[in-house]
This record gives sequence, structure tokens and C-alpha cells, in this order.
Amino acid sequence: MHQVLFPLVIVTILKQHGSKEQPLTISQIADMINRQYAPFADGEKVMNRSTVARTLESLVLYTEVGDLLDFCVIEGGSANKKKYYIEHHKIG
Repeated sequence: MHQVLFPLVIVTILKQHGSKEQPLTISQIADMINRQYAPFADGEKVMNRSTVARTLESLVLYTEVGDLLDFCVIEGGSANKKKYYIEHHKIG
């Protein structure tokens, strides 16, 4: 799977499985991606935890400002165990 698709795959996982009441950890997201997209893996894994973490940091930054997308990726949890979910909002 090409790296360009990583944010799209992570957003899809968050929309399908995450919520404000039950946000997902980096490990949970990585495990779901590696299970669901295993046929597209070039190696042993589609995505490791550090790649998921870096992509999530970018998604949080890019979705918190502006009206380009109709959602924000929200970071919660604690410093030791960050959790993420998607919050929808209206554009404009």
C-alpha cells in the first residue's frame, strides 16, 4: 500500500470504529489496519505504530483549522496513552 493512502485509511478506521465515548489508541488503530488491509501489505505489516502516530499528529493539526473538511481528528487520553476520534462539524 502506498504511503499517500495512509491518512485516508486511518480516517476510515476512525469513522467506522471510533467515537467520543470510545476513542481508539494508536495500537488499536494499527491492529485494525493490519487486519483489514493485510492483502495489500508489501511486507509483514501494512503500517506500524510509529507511522500511525505520525500520521495522526498530522491529521490532528490539519483538520483543526480551516473549513476544508467536515470533520476534525481529536486527540484525547493521557500523555502515556493517547486516544483519537473524529468529531463532525458543518463547513462554513
